[in-house]
Amino acid sequence: LITYTATGGMSMWNGTMSLWQMVKTILALTQLKQANIPTISIFGHPTTGGTFVTAAQSSVLIGECKAETRFAGRRVVTLSSGGQDIDISATSSEFFHEHGLFHMALERKQMKSAVYSILKQWYHYQTPFHPSVEAIDS
Repeated sequence: LITYTATGGMSMWNGTMSLWQMVKTILALTQLKQANIPTISIFGHPTTGGTFVTAAQSSVLIGECKAETRFAGRRVVTLSSGGQDIDISATSSEFFHEHGLFHMALERKQMKSAVYSILKQWYHYQTPFHPSVEAIDS
């Protein structure tokens, strides 16, 4: 399963329905992982809120370069921090890759070959694969 997210998240105006959708999606991702079926989430710009949390349950996490990815949107962070804005560099895919949350941060044009390489290696070894840029380049 390959997902590509680029959304501001699930509106809390939808309340219970948004939370229920998160639970169902996380459960489905967990079942796929238990069955050793690869799940790859690609985070586009922006990916925030419950969408970020849900997609982060996948086996392989790839951030699109320069994509803003975070749990809460800028407005929510500003309101909940007493008016302080957030450092955009701390919400980038590159930041999450450098700090170990994302397996890779790639340009969009690199995505197709990266996903192909991950799936090829996954099925070749029939085991969960933890990709690195070095593995993709080889």
